[in-house]
Amino acid sequence: MATKEQNLSKLFTQLQVCGEDGEYSKGLKLTETILSLAPEDSDALHFRVSCLIHLSKFSDALQLLRQLKDVDFEKAYCLYRLDRLTESHDLLLTLPSSVCVRDLRAQILYKQGDYSEAAALYNTLCQEVGDDFSSDRDSNRLAAMVTGGVPNGVSPNTMEQYFNLACCLLECGCYDEAYDSLHKCEGVGRSSLAEEGCSEEEITEELCVVSVQQGYALQMLGRYKEALDHYSIVLKTRPTDVSQTVVASNNIIALRRDKDVFDSKKKMKVLVAEGSSKRLTQNQKLSILYNRALFALGTNQLDACHDLIGQLESTSPDSPLTTLARAALCARRGRGQEGINVLRQHKSPGVNVSLSLAQLYLNDGQPHRALEVITAMPQLSRHIGLVSGAVGLASSLGHTDTANGLLDKALSVWREVGGPTLHQLMLEAATYKLTHSLPSEAAKVLEELHSLKPHDIKVTALLISAYSRYSPKLAEDLSASLGPSTITTPVDVDNLEHMPSFRHSRRAVVKETNNNSKAPLIKTPRKKKRKPRLPTTFDPNSPIDKERWLPLRERSYFRRGKKKGFIGSGRGSQGVTTASASLMAALDANKPKPSTDTGAESASPKVKPTPISMKKKPKKKKSKW
Repeated sequence: MATKEQNLSKLFTQLQVCGEDGEYSKGLKLTETILSLAPEDSDALHFRVSCLIHLSKFSDALQLLRQLKDVDFEKAYCLYRLDRLTESHDLLLTLPSSVCVRDLRAQILYKQGDYSEAAALYNTLCQEVGDDFSSDRDSNRLAAMVTGGVPNGVSPNTMEQYFNLACCLLECGCYDEAYDSLHKCEGVGRSSLAEEGCSEEEITEELCVVSVQQGYALQMLGRYKEALDHYSIVLKTRPTDVSQTVVASNNIIALRRDKDVFDSKKKMKVLVAEGSSKRLTQNQKLSILYNRALFALGTNQLDACHDLIGQLESTSPDSPLTTLARAALCARRGRGQEGINVLRQHKSPGVNVSLSLAQLYLNDGQPHRALEVITAMPQLSRHIGLVSGAVGLASSLGHTDTANGLLDKALSVWREVGGPTLHQLMLEAATYKLTHSLPSEAAKVLEELHSLKPHDIKVTALLISAYSRYSPKLAEDLSASLGPSTITTPVDVDNLEHMPSFRHSRRAVVKETNNNSKAPLIKTPRKKKRKPRLPTTFDPNSPIDKERWLPLRERSYFRRGKKKGFIGSGRGSQGVTTASASLMAALDANKPKPSTDTGAESASPKVKPTPISMKKKPKKKKSKW
């Protein structure tokens, strides 16, 4: 009979094979058998923890780890996978610094939204450590640099690196470059997955994350139909990663806005499903919660919107999205001043908060306050649309000097950037100055633009127009410098007049005579083929009826024709005859009667007539026979 030690030896041998082959489910059962024979065996307990972690049973693994010693890193990892990030990070700070600890800490910082510190940790690891995880670490470094601008000196060669580089470009607003990077990511990923022997369905599901990002890039570029196609492909694929479905559904709702509300309500259920936000970042969760609040506000679910805003405030009270949602709810409920106070109390107002505050001021009938808010924006001059709106608002209020100052400030900012935007801005600024009687300032701007574009006829014409208002001599000199006309072929005016557009005009035609002389004649109107039809009762000698344009029943001389049984305009009740109607009119006390008496007799009190009772005729009894 085999002893206990022999049985344990066989079981540990089988356990080692399971670990080498990756059969963790089988290994979990073997550890149960081993622990039934030796409950305190530390090797079996450690292997059981490893099996539970590989099988994603992190709660069971954490409960078992509490029975062991010197397993703080494993505890921190299980807490990280259970989204208990703060506890995991605090536990890692107590451990000695190692590659594994720094890797996990960088990943936790990334999940918490502290991208700058996470990127710094990954940069240090990439420089100091060279192992089998260097490629993955480079991908994570690119992912952590998503808010730090476009990374320089990056040469991606894997699907993950292309994807994370595209995410960085999307965050920086370089949507065209990001779409190109995603296209390369799709090609690299498809070829590498095909080499691994994956089927077409598996490749499509694996590339769903790329399709979602491609749809977002196209959506930001204004190519909405193509973006919807990418999102629809993801929803039809039904990937196992629920986060891709959540992001695609959220972006479709944001794209459609107030259209297809019924379909958006169905997609909204995906956003609130259990486990839908497990793999989303903190910013993604906040954006989805904000979109849910806006959707509830747009569908007049004000109480639900209020509850969602409460969740926003508890999650991120200082976020501008929370402030915007609260102000929008106040405005919908007719509390405009309360919404203004909410926006004014925000600590660091950005473009969206400032523009929303200006909009509420305009709705409240305070355009001067709206102009103050817009002009106080530090990033105003860098946004041409904002400059245009501010100039238009200032002009409507009669603040020409303010509008002119905004244009000058924008010109000074865009001179450092250059490009076609500067040329267009200079042209618009010069046109505005000319329109508002500032020809000398307009000429300075146009002179600068003329030096940049000397062969632009439109700029030259505007400059001549500006010179002519305060210095005709300069206008003449510039006009003389234009030289002769560039038209070399002679122009025949007569042929131009014979063009079809002129020949068939109503005003004048040219008649060619036999002696080739052309005399302009006034074209006479064509005679009508038929005579106008007149009414049968028309009399040319009688005066024209002034009421001929009115319908017959609305004319003053209209009289209704008598019908059978008609008793006049004041018809009585049903069955009243003409004689009884006249009798009832005579006995009506409410109608004043004409008086023929004068003097004292007319002043005598009136006596009410006694009513006359109408006796009904007895009905004839029917004969029984």
